[in-house]
Amino acid sequence: MKVNGVFAGVVLCAFGLFAASGVRAQVTREGLDAVGLRLQAAQSFYNKLSPQQQKMLSGSALNFFHVVKEWPELQGRALQIQKALGSGQLPSANVSSQLSLTDVPTTLSPVRVSNPATDFKYGLSGGFTQSETSSAWCGTHVVVGFNDSGSFWQSGFATNGANLSVNGFALSTTTGTTTYKDEGYLPANVSGSAVNFLLGDPVLACTSTLNFYYSSLLQSTSAIGAPLSDISVSLSTNGGTSFGAPIIAVAKNGRTHFLDKDWMAVNPANPSQIAMTYTDFDSSGSICGFTNGLANLRVAIELVGSANGGATWSAPTVLNQQCNRPRLPSRIFSVGSGQCGLRAVLSGPSDRASNSV
Repeated sequence: MKVNGVFAGVVLCAFGLFAASGVRAQVTREGLDAVGLRLQAAQSFYNKLSPQQQKMLSGSALNFFHVVKEWPELQGRALQIQKALGSGQLPSANVSSQLSLTDVPTTLSPVRVSNPATDFKYGLSGGFTQSETSSAWCGTHVVVGFNDSGSFWQSGFATNGANLSVNGFALSTTTGTTTYKDEGYLPANVSGSAVNFLLGDPVLACTSTLNFYYSSLLQSTSAIGAPLSDISVSLSTNGGTSFGAPIIAVAKNGRTHFLDKDWMAVNPANPSQIAMTYTDFDSSGSICGFTNGLANLRVAIELVGSANGGATWSAPTVLNQQCNRPRLPSRIFSVGSGQCGLRAVLSGPSDRASNSV
């Protein structure tokens, strides 16, 4: 579901139902304050965009900015619930075992890969949204990634909000012919970064039955606490049973850039080679300049690559870019990258939509 505002509603309702659900979690004002300060930069970036420019963002990005907008109320609700619950213990840092309850049998009909028994673990609205699926199949293993609002709560209460994740994943070890197991949320902890938020928009790939790759949008911080907007890749070396911490493929200033619409491919002839494309929404004005004191938005498709299985990544290469003046009708409807290649979709008030690859 890419419904504007759905995730914000999930956020508010789930906090209000924690007491009824019997969850014993612990959050602190200091921890939530740190998250709120980090999110202020994202809110500042979003406020620079015109309503039409905001519509160019992906569903995952819009969900994230709804969480950003509602954070002050979320913080107050969380602390109220914490006080009502009294001192409690956090869930374990790795909640996969708690989430892998009942396998789902595969049939010729559509198959549910996420575990419905966990949807309302944190309240009646906590697991309402699962969307934007991506899958990879190597050997007997099939891994499915998806946006999961329930993962937001599971990761948040396990880490005091420091490592949030809306990325879920499920695994079949029988080529999808018998069962899938919901393995919980994708870890968001980045070494050297105080606050991290995996925003979803998953793309999966694999090179063998053991090695799987999961790309996602990410918000993190630099070594000095400055906000960063990233595209990340998480690696699994055990066939998709679990994934390691995100590896940042590209990172830019979070005050003036928002990286979105990631896509990933692995070279089947050389599994160490990985290509990643994404859209850079750039409000720095460094390339497109300013109009009446406001930065003209640059919207660019860029490419990064890895020659060593994701361990290190090249500098970005610009494949296509457009400049868009703020507060004016835009000729750019959407710019993104996808499985068919690199695509720029342009339209105007009296133009037909056109595609280029």
